[in-house]
Amino acid sequence: MYIKQFSELTENSVQQAGGKGDSLAKMYNSGISIPNGFVVLSATFDAFIRQTELDRKISSAFQNLQSQDIERIDKISQEIQKDIINAPMSDLIIDEINSAFQSLNTEFVAVRSSATAEDSASDAWAGQLDSFLNTTKDTLIENIKKCWASLFTPRAIFYRIEKGLAQKHISVAVVVQKMVKSDVAGIAFSVHPLTQNVNNIVIDAALGLGEAIVSGQVTPDNYVVQKEPLSILNKSVKTQSKFLQRAADGGNEWKQLSAERGALPALSDEQILELAQKVIAIEAYFGFAVDIEWAYENNNLFILQSRPITTSGNTAVTQIDQEVFTLAYTRDRSVITQQSWYYGHAFGLEELMNVRFKHRVPMILYYNDGPEDIWNNENALSEIYEKITEKNKKEPLFVKKLIEEFNRVENDFFKPVWVKQYTDDVNQLAEVAQKFYDMLPHYSYIYYTLLSESANEACKKEVEAWKEKDVFFDNTGRFFENSIEKIYPELSFLTKYILIEEIKNPPSKEVLSARRKNWVYAPGLYNEIITLDDFSFKNPSFVFQKEVFDSNTTLFYGQTASVGGIVKGKARLLRSREEMHKVEEGDIIVAPMTIPEFLPAMKKASAFVNDEGGMLSHAAVVAREMKKPCIVDTKFATQVIKDGDELEVNADSGMVRILRKSTFYA
Repeated sequence: MYIKQFSELTENSVQQAGGKGDSLAKMYNSGISIPNGFVVLSATFDAFIRQTELDRKISSAFQNLQSQDIERIDKISQEIQKDIINAPMSDLIIDEINSAFQSLNTEFVAVRSSATAEDSASDAWAGQLDSFLNTTKDTLIENIKKCWASLFTPRAIFYRIEKGLAQKHISVAVVVQKMVKSDVAGIAFSVHPLTQNVNNIVIDAALGLGEAIVSGQVTPDNYVVQKEPLSILNKSVKTQSKFLQRAADGGNEWKQLSAERGALPALSDEQILELAQKVIAIEAYFGFAVDIEWAYENNNLFILQSRPITTSGNTAVTQIDQEVFTLAYTRDRSVITQQSWYYGHAFGLEELMNVRFKHRVPMILYYNDGPEDIWNNENALSEIYEKITEKNKKEPLFVKKLIEEFNRVENDFFKPVWVKQYTDDVNQLAEVAQKFYDMLPHYSYIYYTLLSESANEACKKEVEAWKEKDVFFDNTGRFFENSIEKIYPELSFLTKYILIEEIKNPPSKEVLSARRKNWVYAPGLYNEIITLDDFSFKNPSFVFQKEVFDSNTTLFYGQTASVGGIVKGKARLLRSREEMHKVEEGDIIVAPMTIPEFLPAMKKASAFVNDEGGMLSHAAVVAREMKKPCIVDTKFATQVIKDGDELEVNADSGMVRILRKSTFYA
């Protein structure tokens, strides 16, 4: 038997069904209303691994593997995942899975990984492995194999090593469950997560699918309910302008809400109390505090998942430690430059300073239809500042020593490279990339010393002088871009999406095009062709805080960074260099942030509007030289303005007004 229905699983089935499958089966069999489903047992995965003779390869790969072996982890991950996806599944397994799917009598199912240690008190695998929503019969087998393969993603391998589980046998079951097309969904805690009041239940709720809450795209209502006696203590209702629903093709799509409905609570008082009673029942059944996912469909309440909340003293904490990311900036640059920067302060700083950072993902790179969005982990940056400040206090001359070493390498190695502007020798380019990689810890340390103002008086002038002449990142980045375009002219602008380790053997155009469209990347940990929203849903511990704005607004403000005056013209969105041909005389360039390569287009334009920047940004400096209006730090201009919109830029007041919306996107 390769699968078991929820009804067939016994009281203690965690080794067969994994933590998620075991929890769902217990609730189903206790009468708690959850969507019906079945589990592809962990023994099925083990049998698949043996039948395909992958067990010995996996065992050998994990021998003596350490968390600092980033490149080895990445290589092992790619090889094992590829082997699992490509290996044939036996007809016996396929037939049993398809038969179980038919018995659910549904078109769409959720396919969710359930590791044998998942959702347990000791090993919180939640968010480490993959899930696939809106799966049909045609994609069922493929997605089950992808769930199996996700046991060997870089993040999952790293997690095993960090938890001391590298040599422990860990299997994975797969939960297949009917999809709920929710009218309203959310999360509930049986203990108040902030006050730790055990008599309070906290509920987050929003209209539509629950993915909208997880991805941070909507701000949910928040309700606090008292258990004894049962009563609603507080309701914080948020206006919702749109909701997420399942589309006909099985994907998700946004729908607009009427202003009247969007202003009402997502849940009625009766639903709040019904949900609260269900939370109390689940907590009583399991005997510990719980964090549950829930949904209402046609006024019927379904529990989608339940996880334990571990309690230590007076502290109640969910199994998922959230990491909060904010959008730092958007750039049209080669991934190699940002990849090296990531390594420099994610891992290189640890070795340079002989420290260990708690926060393992300092940033997420998201390539979104061309340029890269850099999402910074604010907790990670705070930790870096703190460690560097401590180091500078203990060793006041440490930063001075790094500046001397850095300047020597820059003068002896990089400046001669910059003069050439490019190389058509792939071996030389690889050498430059490696040297760039080696020097990034020095660069990062000096840079963060400057930002944290932690240099002592004897070193401050040197740090400030270093900053005044710093062109290291920009010059080397341009050298990479110029060189790799010369070496691989057939790839054109797609060469921007080639990684350091791929310089000598780049991926196909198809792969690079997919990266350009939607690509979440954190070197050594995440490398997925996926939208940021879907990535966030798969990794609920990662919270991306997005600027909240009204997509229908026609008037907003920024900071005037050049001459005054009022200019009217047609908007041209300029996110990457390959879009510069769109700009015509008198157009207004709207960009996340301009870069030097945009200069030919900027000469044609009558004004500039940027999401980011300040008085010393590239757009501001160029605008003052050209005596053209420039408004920066608008936050969301590129998200509100479309190509062809008629704009008015008032540099006297810092105002941008959309005079007329374009009826087409040029």
